[in-house]
Amino acid sequence: MKKRLHSTGANVFGVFFLLFLMIFSVANLVLHGSSVWEQACELDWSWEDSRQNLQDVESILSEELLLRLPMVDTYGAIQLSLGKHEENSFDTVIDKNGFLYSGNFWSGFGDDTKELAVRVKHLEALLQEKGTQLGVILFPMNLAPDDAKYLGIPYNDFSAIADSYLAWLHYFSIPVLDLRENWSRTGLTQEEAFFKTDHHWTPLAAFHGYSEILHWMEDTFQIPIEAIDSLTNLDNYNQTCYENVFLGSFGRETGMIFAGGVESYTVIYPKSEGSYLLKTGELDDYETYSGTFSEALLNTSYHINSYDDYFKGRVEATYLRNAVSDYASVVNTQQETAPKILLLRDSYATPIGAFLSQSFSQVDLLWSLSYTEEEMTAFLEENQYDYVFLALYPENLNSTSFPFGSGEGAE
Repeated sequence: MKKRLHSTGANVFGVFFLLFLMIFSVANLVLHGSSVWEQACELDWSWEDSRQNLQDVESILSEELLLRLPMVDTYGAIQLSLGKHEENSFDTVIDKNGFLYSGNFWSGFGDDTKELAVRVKHLEALLQEKGTQLGVILFPMNLAPDDAKYLGIPYNDFSAIADSYLAWLHYFSIPVLDLRENWSRTGLTQEEAFFKTDHHWTPLAAFHGYSEILHWMEDTFQIPIEAIDSLTNLDNYNQTCYENVFLGSFGRETGMIFAGGVESYTVIYPKSEGSYLLKTGELDDYETYSGTFSEALLNTSYHINSYDDYFKGRVEATYLRNAVSDYASVVNTQQETAPKILLLRDSYATPIGAFLSQSFSQVDLLWSLSYTEEEMTAFLEENQYDYVFLALYPENLNSTSFPFGSGEGAE
């Protein structure tokens, strides 16, 4: 009798569960079907990229899922109630101070750092033929302090790879600026230098990094930086704090509850604003903005009017109006005779590019992860720069970020 009741209960639950899935699926189709179809049609479909196409469709379906954000928050709340310090099979982890990080069991391994340095050496040789000087900048990585780690949690740390990479660069006599300890050298706390819900540094930490970059450029390359003391003095900048507008990429993955809420974002920009022209987008398809520093290079139209707005990542597009554009170019119309520079970069360099534009006639930025070696070589042959800086975050020290010099060895 008990077995029959158990079987009946399981059958009833199964029927209701299938009925719920059918209703949920139909609701998704009715409410979001047209949007999914439009986005899918915009993909560049091909047999060669079929796997990537399927991943893109899966990402679209995930983003358009009905009640996705409440479900993300509910899942995060359940993890907290269970006393867990990770989400999605250690994809995101948290420390005792409430900072979120990527989880990684294998961060001590990666691409051959000698090969990466060899590629940089070949890039240097290519640029020297054009009279261009090359330098390498390594950005900091937010690392969990030892006393804030939970036992057994695999906090992401690419320090070993970065150390090896820098050692090989020194071996090949490549000029290097290691900014990994810049924030602590300048007296910033972890809370001042990094966001809790994101892996990026704050504009304040980026400003101190920019200041050290200027001094490094002047000392290493003998670049005359006009008014360097004024440019590196924070008193000569406005600081506008936007309260409770930012939920970083980690927070958007785990949900607001697990992340501990939203954060404030302080925008730093010069009081002497100058005149600029910004292009941002792709090499053959970009938008143009002009005006003062704040008019051309900043976008503070966050429009946080609803719960969903926190998950749209608008704040990350503050500097240069797009944190992850493949191409950006800033022309300083008041510095026509100053040098022209290129940053081969990731998203950490976005505020750096904006700050540097005060001192140079043109600052171009290429998202090196998005270009093939053929495309990168063609770009460098078509454009002339005085200085090129390879500026990356330690986690991006992989072959994808080095689309040059592959297939060649070093003696």
